[in-house]
Amino acid sequence: MKKSLILFFAVFAFSAIIISSCKKDKDDPTPDCITEKMSFSNDITPIMNQNCNVSGCHDNVTVAAGIRLDTFPGIHDNADKIVLTINHSDGVTAMPANADKLSDCDIKKI
Repeated sequence: MKKSLILFFAVFAFSAIIISSCKKDKDDPTPDCITEKMSFSNDITPIMNQNCNVSGCHDNVTVAAGIRLDTFPGIHDNADKIVLTINHSDGVTAMPANADKLSDCDIKKI
């Protein structure tokens, strides 16, 4: 009887440790893509400068399709179009042009 009781508590304690460690992993993952506490200049501008605000595209000289993406108003005012094009949605021209699709993280940030 005493051995059974000790075995029961040992199994119970072991199970509790396993469950609590799994719960911690689930609640506290290391994020691959941080989209909280972002700023336009630190997070969005670099993505746009690398992929959109290049010569011949949506920079302040070319302004392709009448869309300028090097300013906050330019991005804000065209947000719906940007989301559709960077997600390669049906019926729109996929962007960035002649390049790979943006990473999932960059799309989430935008």
